[in-house]
Amino acid sequence: MNDFLLAVASFALLLVPMIFIHELGHFIAAKLVKITVLEFGLGFPPRLAKLFERGGTEYTLNWLPLGGFVRPLGEDFVRPVGDEASSSDRDEAIRRGVKNPKSVNQATPWERLFFMASGAGANVVAAVILFIVMALVGLPVVRGATVAVREITPNSPAAAAGLQPDDVITRVDGNYIDSSTALAEYFNFNQGEQVTLTVERNGESFEVPIWLDETSGTGVAENVIILGVVVDSPADRAGLQPGDLILAANGETIRTTDELVNFTEAHRGETVSLLIERNGEQMTLELIPRVEPPQGEGPMGVSIGTAQSSTAFGATLTERDAIIDYEPSTLGDAIEYGFKRTVETVSLIVEAPVRIIRGELSAEAARPVSIIGISQIGGMRLEQSVQLQSVLPLLDFAAVIGLALGLTNLLPIPGLDGGRILFVIIELLRGKPLEPEREGMIHLIGLFLLLGVMGIFILNDLVNPIVTNFR
Repeated sequence: MNDFLLAVASFALLLVPMIFIHELGHFIAAKLVKITVLEFGLGFPPRLAKLFERGGTEYTLNWLPLGGFVRPLGEDFVRPVGDEASSSDRDEAIRRGVKNPKSVNQATPWERLFFMASGAGANVVAAVILFIVMALVGLPVVRGATVAVREITPNSPAAAAGLQPDDVITRVDGNYIDSSTALAEYFNFNQGEQVTLTVERNGESFEVPIWLDETSGTGVAENVIILGVVVDSPADRAGLQPGDLILAANGETIRTTDELVNFTEAHRGETVSLLIERNGEQMTLELIPRVEPPQGEGPMGVSIGTAQSSTAFGATLTERDAIIDYEPSTLGDAIEYGFKRTVETVSLIVEAPVRIIRGELSAEAARPVSIIGISQIGGMRLEQSVQLQSVLPLLDFAAVIGLALGLTNLLPIPGLDGGRILFVIIELLRGKPLEPEREGMIHLIGLFLLLGVMGIFILNDLVNPIVTNFR
């Protein structure tokens, strides 16, 4: 599906409901502390229709699909106002049958703290519920690994059984496979015996019985295999191809991915000689690992994995994808998971600035994003949910976005809920409130500054899309 359409769909399915839940939290809190709510709107003005009126509150449907809003007595859409400015609203509340209209300014400081923090509180509650639902639906559990057949030795058991390169082994003797290493060791342990492989080829699954060679010895060789090559990278220009086995570098035997990574890091900017094996033939290639590779690429420009060559089986094996099942949790375990995941997610969000300072998290990975960037990521999660035929990626992202929205609104910045809370705390400390008009002006200035910063974030997300960095 088109990235733009996915982003629009995710905005409607994820971001709008999270904003609405945030405003619903404010609305419920206002009702609980008897603050008069003049209007509770679905979407943002201009107004499309008045749905109904109850308890002095108009419930409206508005044209801009941006969640919703709450307009309590004593506030306009962005800031608190004084009693004189809200006198017409008070008269309107009385005409609607509200006997003793109560503005935000008339609420006690503790009532206002509850009212202002309730939006974030609603997002937290929604996240807990979403995580619980995820656990009840079924959390992913890794059952094993699939193993791809690469090169097949002529006249070997694998060749005699009719296996082909790129066949995928999902089970052996009906059991899941832990890794390509474990499968090669299983073949070695069962030399001279018959094993049954469950194989997938071109979307079809079938069983293949194989008699393992008992005269080949106990040979299980481990090598590094090239899984992918970045276009126009040093590896690409040198002629490396997916499926190549790395046998040695500068005459030094390479057996594991860690050995190749460490060798590459130690020889950035230098000409290195790689001994590779391709289709049973060995050859030598030269390249220069980059000193400063592009983001997301290594010095050579390859993705690598580990390949196992089993002489008893007669083929080179490499791990492919994990086999994942979804296991529903009991209600008790789901509730525990919901609270635990919420705490962990909040901790990750709060600790992000510290991790950036420590160098544990790149600034690009933790860059601030606008509603455009959030919608782009949401589009990818929506696409992932469709591909996996599971709502889990969508629910997980909705919960995380809700928590991020709630925590961001609690920042002590004028124009946000946290800025309003800061003024209430100052009032508690000094014993009297700041004039509503003066506080309102500060919030209005803060809102304009926030809109400017958000405009910069939107521009960055348009010029440097999140989709480009995540795919």
